[in-house]
Amino acid sequence: MKAVRNTFLATTLLILVLGLPAPAQTASDQTSDSPQSLNSTTNLQDQSGAATPTRVIQSHQQEDGRTVDVQTLQRQSINGGTEVYGQTESETVKVNATTTRITTRHFVTNSDGQKVLNGVTVEEKRELPDGAENVLSTVSRPDADGKLQVTQREVQQSEQTGPGVRTTNTTVLLPGPDGALAPSTQTHEVQKQLQPGMTEYTRSLSLRNGDGNWQVNEVRQGTIQKSGSTETKQENVSRLNADGQMAVMEKTVSKETKTDGEQRKEVQKFSITMGGAIAYPDGQMHLDRQLTTVTRTGPGGEQVTEQQVNERSPAAPEEGLRPSQRVLDITRPGMEGVKQQTVSIESASPNGGMNVVWVNTSKLSGNGPVTVDTKQSPAQKSATPAPH
Repeated sequence: MKAVRNTFLATTLLILVLGLPAPAQTASDQTSDSPQSLNSTTNLQDQSGAATPTRVIQSHQQEDGRTVDVQTLQRQSINGGTEVYGQTESETVKVNATTTRITTRHFVTNSDGQKVLNGVTVEEKRELPDGAENVLSTVSRPDADGKLQVTQREVQQSEQTGPGVRTTNTTVLLPGPDGALAPSTQTHEVQKQLQPGMTEYTRSLSLRNGDGNWQVNEVRQGTIQKSGSTETKQENVSRLNADGQMAVMEKTVSKETKTDGEQRKEVQKFSITMGGAIAYPDGQMHLDRQLTTVTRTGPGGEQVTEQQVNERSPAAPEEGLRPSQRVLDITRPGMEGVKQQTVSIESASPNGGMNVVWVNTSKLSGNGPVTVDTKQSPAQKSATPAPH
């Protein structure tokens, strides 16, 4: 039971770190001639004391078409102080009028307390005529000698193949038996605009079979409908069953509505397996999970987001959905542009109630609105015409 709890806490910490706000990049079409910056410090605290308190420090710096985001993870050391145990640096640069490059470096701290490069991800996005787009991503990690070696490459090509039709093909290459990169997975997606506000899509995932040939293993088919302030999405997921035939395994229905001061999103997942692991005895599809997120903004700028997850209990699946987790996120404006944020997580207890298991607090400060400038620097603007 203790191992399960520690796993939950570790997963919760990861979710909180990845979900922290602000210094993440946000695309913008507007240029900015003045530097922009944003800083935040977040303290993560497990209410039971089973996990080490953690601090997340984030910074966002933007100037002359170059953006740098840094996230540093600190934890309590054995001598009572703090130590860095991880850092991520992401740099966004507009290479030219059609190409943007994002370089992300991951660092860890070794036993000597030194910051060591643990991996590099480079994503280069190139815009082509007629709305086409190519994206090349590479992941490199150090080998036994500390030299970076490419361990994954992803090639994505997207283009307009007809009126209201966009096709995207993605290939992921991984090291083969001889160490050379070879195609491992292929994804083919087609989006069609049926009418204003209505889009349908089909996305298929293919893997190599035993003969080395490509075989479709998963197909996702769905529709996205927008009407006024409401967006509804439906998706069916088909996978290979025990007989080697494609069969519908999951269905997801989501609805998002925006009104004055409130945004509500409800996602319902239907499945033939409970929690993706235990098959329902009747072999039929059941409502397996429901996620409800409500965000309200007050007149004073306070923003409150409440998220609740309802799931079936493996011990009593016939009883239907019951609350399994609740997240409350409150952000309040403070003095001199400093925002105060508190996020608390509650988890279902054995007696059927909800207990607070994690709390984190943050302070966000900056020198103005944060926008990532993907345009050229002043020097580039004079040499390269802007794309049309």
